[in-house]
Amino acid sequence: MVDDLGWTVDSLRWTAGGRRQTAHVWFVDLSNESTVNQCFKLLSSDEKERADRFRFEKDRQHFIIARGALRQVLSLYLSEKPNTLQFEYGEKGKPFLPKNPLQFNLSHAGEIALIALTKNHIIGIDVEVINPKVEVEQVAQHFFAKGEINRLMSLPKTQRHEAFFNCWTRKEAFIKATGDGLSFPLDQFEVTLKPNEKAELLVTYFDENEYEKWSLFDLKIQEGYKAALAVKGKIEEIKRMNWRPRL
Repeated sequence: MVDDLGWTVDSLRWTAGGRRQTAHVWFVDLSNESTVNQCFKLLSSDEKERADRFRFEKDRQHFIIARGALRQVLSLYLSEKPNTLQFEYGEKGKPFLPKNPLQFNLSHAGEIALIALTKNHIIGIDVEVINPKVEVEQVAQHFFAKGEINRLMSLPKTQRHEAFFNCWTRKEAFIKATGDGLSFPLDQFEVTLKPNEKAELLVTYFDENEYEKWSLFDLKIQEGYKAALAVKGKIEEIKRMNWRPRL
């Protein structure tokens, strides 16, 4: 269940003992170009260099807003200034906060970014624009596991597009959580994909017991998008917040 909550600092606190295991998901509107300049000031020098390498201005602006929003959101949990946060990066480029239990992940597509956070639980999130032109059967043959391909092809053609993006976002969320990104072979694990089927990690061929350690969730964002969340461990509640720039 995704709760649509208001933006309040009080709702961001986790406390130890007896509380439900919770993940937070922040929704970021990337279409507000008025925030670009102020968000740019929050970025580190390496983030600014990355922003300047984008070929298209819209992509550059979306990157800046997403990273600026990430810094502002993290600063609320950590009570630190957004521009002073120092990220370290895993081998495949996943950012993290050294010596801090706060786990986070960022994904953006189209006009939307999503920021997912937990305390002490490895987390990954993915959002995709549903592109009706994608040849889903062909792409699935190249990237999905055999069981996923069979389940996709068993569906009526009218359901395959939704099923494909269910599968894709769930798999992306999982590999982003692991920190391996697309270097992780997508055929080495399987997820559910049928419309209205609960999001689950079904099997992990690389480790027969790994699938039991993970929770997968669909996130209902808005029409035209699919999103999924992967968390290592049991999560009982997902709370949604809307980012409002503090500029």
